[in-house]
Amino acid sequence: MSKGAERVATYSHFEKTKIQGLQRAVPDLRPELEALVVAQKISPEERGRVRQDLLNYCERDTWAMVKVLERLRELARPPAAR
Repeated sequence: MSKGAERVATYSHFEKTKIQGLQRAVPDLRPELEALVVAQKISPEERGRVRQDLLNYCERDTWAMVKVLERLRELARPPAAR
């Protein structure tokens, strides 16, 4: 094994061990920590695509919440003000 590959293997083991320790210490963070592990395994190109997909989803989700809030405010107004 080359020195570079050895460093990567050691670093990967260290990161995995650190993440597993955090998972035991803070179970509520488990989904986020697992997402970090998955993110480390995908290529930079795929990571960029997934990031953009998530940003697009968040934009649509935020817009939907704005529309829900507008409708709730409308329904909360007295009938005469509608």
